[in-house]
Amino acid sequence: MWNSVSSKRTLSVTCIGGIILLCIAVVTRTPFKSESTSLNPEVSSSAIADKSDLRFVILRGDKLGYIDGQGKIVIEPQFDDAYQFHEGLAAVMVSTERGPMWGYIDKSGNFIAPPQFRRTRNFSEGLAGVSIWKGNGFESNDGYIDTTGRVVIQPNFSVGYDFSDGLAIVVLANGSGRYGFIDRAGQIVIKPQFDHALSFSEGLAHVEYKGKDGFIDKSGNWIIKPKYEWAYYFSDSLAAVKFGKKWGYIDKQDKVVIQPVFDSAEPFYEGLAQVGEKKEKGFDAKFGFIDVTGRIVVEPQFDYAEHFSEGMAAVRMNGKIGFIDKTGSVAIQPQFDSWRSFRNGYSLVGLCDSNDPRYGHLSGQYRAFLTMNCKWGYVDKLGKYLYEPSN
Repeated sequence: MWNSVSSKRTLSVTCIGGIILLCIAVVTRTPFKSESTSLNPEVSSSAIADKSDLRFVILRGDKLGYIDGQGKIVIEPQFDDAYQFHEGLAAVMVSTERGPMWGYIDKSGNFIAPPQFRRTRNFSEGLAGVSIWKGNGFESNDGYIDTTGRVVIQPNFSVGYDFSDGLAIVVLANGSGRYGFIDRAGQIVIKPQFDHALSFSEGLAHVEYKGKDGFIDKSGNWIIKPKYEWAYYFSDSLAAVKFGKKWGYIDKQDKVVIQPVFDSAEPFYEGLAQVGEKKEKGFDAKFGFIDVTGRIVVEPQFDYAEHFSEGMAAVRMNGKIGFIDKTGSVAIQPQFDSWRSFRNGYSLVGLCDSNDPRYGHLSGQYRAFLTMNCKWGYVDKLGKYLYEPSN
């Protein structure tokens, strides 16, 4: 699995095999939304009557496997790396003489695509981006497979991102480095021409062109011409944009609907957006949440705050991570050092050695999280453990 970003003012990170990818309260641009985002959840935990259908990654010894929603091991630990399930399938990795090889399993642990890929992405809209080896060398190009493991879009790209709203960001394997979009048939529908791009959201895509940010529709037409120094994708019909040193929000007609008064701002998730305010000159910002009218719902008071997922947001207080609900009330007391956002009713949390250099919020490979010097487990929204913290 990999996450590669290339843009102005952006940390560029590539994650292959067991390499660690850190994300500790750092703002980066990614061409796709986090797997924890609830804008397009795989399934809500409240909609699942039988929790035995859920799957969560665990580590036993030096191998990864899966438990169900009752804490029972249902896929024995046997993989060298693994991801959570998306659309009923999960990417897993095994070590071979050639190096790490990725494939996909179903919820019974059966391979639908045996380990053969250099890199993989989660399934999205029925397709998954995979990096396919070129001959017996060490080079690869990206294509796409369907849920049967069949290659349906040939590997013609140096990078192929997740599908969203029927289109996927690609960079052609011609060395241009330009971003464009393909449809589900693999046809280029918006030619590669952008310095950077984010996935389509609510019918528009954020793109960077000649150093400025704007928005295009699915035909590639400019809806908001590139003029912003920094902008995020649309959610709840609003996009966070930077005006000078301050952040505000615009609508799809490029009208300012929330004035630029914040020192930082993030996209809306579940009707709320994280914003930051510097309380005193020279001091770090404090973070809280606003609604779509710009009203402060949760006062900026936290040292760090993550977006809401399934009604819960991780916040840092006094050096520890806890979770709040949408009223700002503390739902789970601060006690954790590492975490993943709530997904299907549970959050993967760690009680860690603060000297571990990977300490913080990890995205990317689950092995990177699970092999930290931590005791870790899965906690529900009441703070009750599905899987007790252990090394």
